[in-house]
Amino acid sequence: MSSSHDPPTAVLLMAYGTPRTPEEILPYYTDIRRGRPPTDEQLAELTARYAALGGTSPLAQRTDAQRDALQSALDRLQPGAFRVALGLKHAAPMIEAAVDRLAEEGVRRIVGLVLAPHFSSYSIGQYLGRTTAAAEPHGIDVRGITSWATLPEFVQFTATDLTARLQAMPPGTRFTW
Repeated sequence: MSSSHDPPTAVLLMAYGTPRTPEEILPYYTDIRRGRPPTDEQLAELTARYAALGGTSPLAQRTDAQRDALQSALDRLQPGAFRVALGLKHAAPMIEAAVDRLAEEGVRRIVGLVLAPHFSSYSIGQYLGRTTAAAEPHGIDVRGITSWATLPEFVQFTATDLTARLQAMPPGTRFTW
């Protein structure tokens, strides 16, 4: 447990990211294309897709809600011991900016947690690698959670949720495995 004089351990919650406003669509699209701006036609097509969802995706709000819920849960367990921050791969706040902000707050330890439960060196490994590279100049220790897909609690949560959804299906609904 952290004393009131110790800086909190940060949990850097990471995800792919999505534009939060229509104005962020172009920089987001450029970033996912590794710095190559989309054509006007490509940008118009993606903008139209977001417009069909109401202007942007609800994913940003859901990711913020996950960050806030994790912060609340950790505060219940150990008040003040953890600071949950969000770092995104392709949208603000970017992973590197989040690490810099945590360093400014005096954080000395980061636990990297990617919202995808599986491990992949290309995705999860890349998120954790970017976190470590950004933290190194600040002397921040980074530890990563590489996979949580097979944790018994997650498996049980998924099974319980799926069972409830299957039981709520209308009579006569058919599906095959």
